Amino acid sequence: MSQIKKIANLVINYTGVDIYSKRRTQDIVDARALFEYIMREDYKVTYATLTDHYRKNGKKRKHDVMIYSVKKFNEEIRHRRKDLNEYYQNILKTEITVRQYQNAYSLISQLKNQKQMRKFRQYMTELLSETAKN
Repeated sequence: MSQIKKIANLVINYTGVDIYSKRRTQDIVDARALFEYIMREDYKVTYATLTDHYRKNGKKRKHDVMIYSVKKFNEEIRHRRKDLNEYYQNILKTEITVRQYQNAYSLISQLKNQKQMRKFRQYMTELLSETAKN
């Protein structure tokens, strides 16, 4: 299963809303915005890829609408819908994002000796076991 499909399923499960629905009720619009925000900001997926994903699932969605949706999620929806912020955090704890990979790589490249390596390994072990519990 692709990363996009996994995140889409997590959004659908957390929100209880079908993001592929043709309807435009507020809860569906907000759930789509959450999905698109995560995919763009945390996974760096292009709008073209998201458009293709929607199309494969029976939904037409243009890139200009998604640009607006991502912007609105950051500026307004996340402040209005606190539950979506909680879902956002839970989803990011479930899947490793591009940003997290980049941060880990940056930390690894800065290691100078075995002591720092052991500290990093201990940190990652604790982080992964904490993530597995959630």
